[in-house]
Amino acid sequence: MRIRGAICEGISKTNSGIVAGIAATMAAATLALAPAPAWAVVDVAADNPFIQYYGRFDAANPKKPRCDWPGSSIETRFTGTSITVKISGGSNDFNVIVDGVWKSKLTVDGKTSQVAASGLTDGTHTLLLTKRTEGFNGISTFEGFQLKDGKALMAPPPKGIKKIQFIGDSFTAGYGDEATVLSCPDRRPYDNNYVAYGPVTARAVGADYSVQAVSGIGMVHNNGDALAASARPMPTYFENTLFGADTPKWDVTKWIPDVVVLALGTNDFSTKPSPTEAQYSTAYKDFLKKLRAWYPNAQILCLTYPVDTFQQKYVDTIVNQVAAGGDKKIRHVHFPSLNQATDLGCDYHPNVSGQQKYADALTPIIREYLGTSALKKPARAHKIQAGPKPLQGETWRVPYQKPDGPADWADARGKLFAF
Repeated sequence: MRIRGAICEGISKTNSGIVAGIAATMAAATLALAPAPAWAVVDVAADNPFIQYYGRFDAANPKKPRCDWPGSSIETRFTGTSITVKISGGSNDFNVIVDGVWKSKLTVDGKTSQVAASGLTDGTHTLLLTKRTEGFNGISTFEGFQLKDGKALMAPPPKGIKKIQFIGDSFTAGYGDEATVLSCPDRRPYDNNYVAYGPVTARAVGADYSVQAVSGIGMVHNNGDALAASARPMPTYFENTLFGADTPKWDVTKWIPDVVVLALGTNDFSTKPSPTEAQYSTAYKDFLKKLRAWYPNAQILCLTYPVDTFQQKYVDTIVNQVAAGGDKKIRHVHFPSLNQATDLGCDYHPNVSGQQKYADALTPIIREYLGTSALKKPARAHKIQAGPKPLQGETWRVPYQKPDGPADWADARGKLFAF
């Protein structure tokens, strides 16, 4: 009996060893198959002091600032190899510029978190997000960044000392400026305010800027409006923090420009019925009075474009009258003509080349008033995109002068375009 018991005991111990061995092996296998631990995420709120904002943002909720004007920008510096941005709302596109070089286009369209940059060297980097699209594309809400564990934001580059305010229509907004063809069924892929003449000029002189521009808008009459005096021309929007919301109003004391660039009038006379010279001149002068009250020391530049036949004369007269009345810080600037073959993009709007020519004309004038001399090398924005080919059988023609009115821009089907 003792022998049998000893045998049973030995077998029992052997089985226990086998079971223990199997358990250990299975545990090791389980560990081998388990996924590697993911990096912990560092959430950085939108009100972090190392995040800078350029342009107009509604910061009523500082952790969720909102923007919609073209050119609205967010800048920071961070450590690590990647950074994720938390942004949502509207059908908007943003340029992603890392260390002064354009990296990609960030498309929002309802998304909340997207990797803005990855695969970078492990070090300190500067990130700049700039809104390519217009206020028509909706309001976007920014909620901060995400970094990998152990990484952090750093103090951003200092803001510019000088400031420029740009007010205008589609030319100023950057309508279809990355296209290389005239016909763009969908212009959104080609809209890029960053390469419009305003931001290009501001970067050339090292100034900060704010863009309030809307395609099709006028000083009195908006393109295609059935009324000569539209209910909502640009002066009714300029005081808004957001294009798409009438509240909150913008605090004009918050950001005082050294130069104001005003370019409105093309749409006023682009479609019938158009305002009279008296209506246009009165509205223009009234807006100038407001700008002067808000910015008493700013130099005001009133721009007109080559397509502005009546407006050039009207604005020249307005500026001379205002200057004669005692305001010596005002000037009329008429932009040079563009080459249709090389300088025009979507719907005859200036493309990257055309916008650069406008910036080249404006930069030395701006420099006169800002007192800056050294050029600041701008970040590379984007390779010009080839747009869709013209529709079969479609032909395009240059602007024509109607016997009874200003030049209209139209295709062979008579379609008019908003500027």
